[in-house]
Amino acid sequence: MWKHLTLRSRLAPTFAAVFAVVAVAGMVLAGLTGCGPSDLSKAYTPFVTTVTPLLQKEAAFWSQLAERANDQGDARGVAAYRRQLEEQGLKYYADLEASLLALEPGHERMAAARGEMVEYARGRREFITLELRRIELAPKLDALATVVQTQAAMDAARSAYASVIGEEAPDHRLSEVVAIRDGFLSGAYSKAIEGKGEVSAAVDALEKSVLPSIRAIRDSRYDSDERSKAFRRFVVATEEFFQALAANVTVVIPAARSAKRSEAVLGEVDAHRTQFQKLLADAKRDM
Repeated sequence: MWKHLTLRSRLAPTFAAVFAVVAVAGMVLAGLTGCGPSDLSKAYTPFVTTVTPLLQKEAAFWSQLAERANDQGDARGVAAYRRQLEEQGLKYYADLEASLLALEPGHERMAAARGEMVEYARGRREFITLELRRIELAPKLDALATVVQTQAAMDAARSAYASVIGEEAPDHRLSEVVAIRDGFLSGAYSKAIEGKGEVSAAVDALEKSVLPSIRAIRDSRYDSDERSKAFRRFVVATEEFFQALAANVTVVIPAARSAKRSEAVLGEVDAHRTQFQKLLADAKRDM
């Protein structure tokens, strides 16, 4: 449930994986042969000559962001990273996009390659916007320890109940609790994280359906044996988890949504860069 909330922990390896933009354009240009000039070859040489330094500068700039991102061990480091994102990062990638759009491709295949790098620049800029959002939410996320703790307590109570009953059939109400929990997490909650539903819908589901249903089970009749007591402890723990989630859902869902989109953007950026490299390599081969 919480995989999209591990924002800082994913940052360093994410940067390390995507920082190096291979200047394949420059390598291809270096290997250009002296064949007769076709329309493609006439366009290819000036295009690659112009785009290569842009990509080399971008790689160096992204590496600077990497160093700053990996130096967020204290408040000063976070503040410095945020300043660089706000004051330099957003403008840098907006300017890179404008420079790429202003570049005359000279051939439809160079135009296709340029299009990939335009999307690449837009993706980098979106990632920076998401990083700023993460930094903004970080202080609030520190307050979510209660949610994590209550989830752990709920899971522990479920395990304890399973130990008590062993191979015996569980209380018939267990399936109701599980259905309520899973229905919310895979329904209104997941939809809100994926952007297919509103946060307000998740709040309504918690307040008007989930919590009242769990409380009704909590207040129903229980026997005095240990099986019943263990099951009721699980029900109470489940209620406490959803109470904590309801109190923080307006922070949890935006944070999870932002983190999930951030991961997707990184994959999209890599795909655009790879496709750009492929288009240039294919063009060189066909000249």
